[in-house]
Amino acid sequence: PMPTAEVRFVDYREKSPFEVRGWHLCANSGDFRSEHMMMRNKLNTVSWLPPASVTEETDPDKYAVRLGMKLQAVTHNLHSLVLNSPIYDPDCVEYWNTDEQGKPLFPPDSNQVNPYSRKTAETIAATLNHQIESTGTDVLFIGIQDYSLPGRNVPEDTRPFEYAPGKFVTPANKPYVRWDYCPGKHVAPEDEVFISTVWFSFINRIARIVKESHPNAVIQTFAYFFAETPPLCPLEDNVHLVFAPLTDEDLSAYYSETGNIHSAKLVRELDGWSKLTPEIVIYNYYGCFVPSHRVERACWNKIRSDLQFYSERNFSGLLPEGVADCKGFVNSWKPDDPDGSSAIWDLNALTFWLYSKLAWNPEAEIDPLIDLFCDRYYGSAAAPMRDYYTLLRKGWELGRKDSIQITVSPDDPSYYMETFVRQWNLQDQILLCLREAWDLADEAGKRRIRRIKEVFESYFLTQGNENA
Repeated sequence: PMPTAEVRFVDYREKSPFEVRGWHLCANSGDFRSEHMMMRNKLNTVSWLPPASVTEETDPDKYAVRLGMKLQAVTHNLHSLVLNSPIYDPDCVEYWNTDEQGKPLFPPDSNQVNPYSRKTAETIAATLNHQIESTGTDVLFIGIQDYSLPGRNVPEDTRPFEYAPGKFVTPANKPYVRWDYCPGKHVAPEDEVFISTVWFSFINRIARIVKESHPNAVIQTFAYFFAETPPLCPLEDNVHLVFAPLTDEDLSAYYSETGNIHSAKLVRELDGWSKLTPEIVIYNYYGCFVPSHRVERACWNKIRSDLQFYSERNFSGLLPEGVADCKGFVNSWKPDDPDGSSAIWDLNALTFWLYSKLAWNPEAEIDPLIDLFCDRYYGSAAAPMRDYYTLLRKGWELGRKDSIQITVSPDDPSYYMETFVRQWNLQDQILLCLREAWDLADEAGKRRIRRIKEVFESYFLTQGNENA
């Protein structure tokens, strides 16, 4: 007994609010160094793992990835799940969409598959069971075909659909009309709930079949394009969601800015999904945009705010899309770039790194993180590079409220240079910072600054002047 308990020794463990923290790195060569870099920055999730047969003796580097990383198996594989099924019947027409008159289609004319068909669900479930038994994985993915509408299934898609005993959802359009208001991605808004409810009822049916044989398996699936809207049906507990707001994300607006139509729509959808499942991984597009080899988007406050929003709602994790740092591999946004996707990292290294720090602690302050990055990455050139990033962020915050929707587009780097740099007369200060940094940098620092300096000099001293 004592009036005051003196705490003389303290031990603690930091913990991220997110169980899943990773990247979906496109253009990945399979080089284990990308995964090791992610691990060193407290990320724990990738979209590809080495085969289960990899051992420490045969390949210690790949084994370390398998041992240390979670799998989040995102892909667009719906057709292949049918075509590669052990019970696939090539003469069966029931698997696929129909045309407007109800005539059955076959791939590649079938946009997706027939979600009304029990046989289609059984055929896909057989594929997933086979994957579990042949590979040892218990994390599986069902992904809609990319950039495609759900397709017709006449006459089923014109009738009320019973998603629970005595509960129906009815298509609004008669005759049924698909209004492609965002090319290749959506149905008419008044039918979003109908399509989503049909779709996730189909996913639930597959999940129940898999669960009978493999009760611990997890079925991951996209809330993406026409399946982004929360359905009326609940989800089976072995269905985990990957929410990918490609057509609605706006990196120039915070979720709290509900006057922005994109933010308001996503908040409604995420609040709806929160009522259906706690297992939600968010697939943002922080590292995936068309002119990424020419531009760094200073959306760092937005990323921080997003992750705080996700943490407050107890979402299970994060898996934004980016690209691996692979020189010589195809940059999917700029195939003719000889530097491949390494050019994207030359421009966007700070954004990739800041995301990893915020994924561990969404409350971390941006400025101290940028200070640390500049000190470690640029060495003797840290001070002017810190000033460069300050100017870049200043232009972004000034220009973002008047900008158009920013996600994987706009495509033209001049939009970014004009909207976030020249409009605020920041170009001369930025060029001055980059030249000062170049003069102060050692050989390693010059390698890291060169691409940024060349991009700004090329734009503002040559072709960019025509946009002045």
